[in-house]
Amino acid sequence: MKNKASFIKILSEKIKLQRGSMDKGIIKMIDSSKGFGFILSEDEDELYFNLQDIHPKFRGTSLHEGDQVGFDLKREIKGDRAVNIQKL
Repeated sequence: MKNKASFIKILSEKIKLQRGSMDKGIIKMIDSSKGFGFILSEDEDELYFNLQDIHPKFRGTSLHEGDQVGFDLKREIKGDRAVNIQKL
């Protein structure tokens, strides 16, 4: 049963990405000198991100605490992480 649940979870994430829907949140904290930050999602989850996870189109622009962003959720062993971050 565990494999079926994992399969359904992965499939639903792929469908979500194909539809182009992104999660939304705000930049809670960003430390450019250390290269990481945190996003507070609409679900009030705190998600880690690396500055390299910012979409290339937005890497030249500066993100600040309180900015609204869209992002994709990446599930990892250490926990969920925000990737493909875009300023809204």
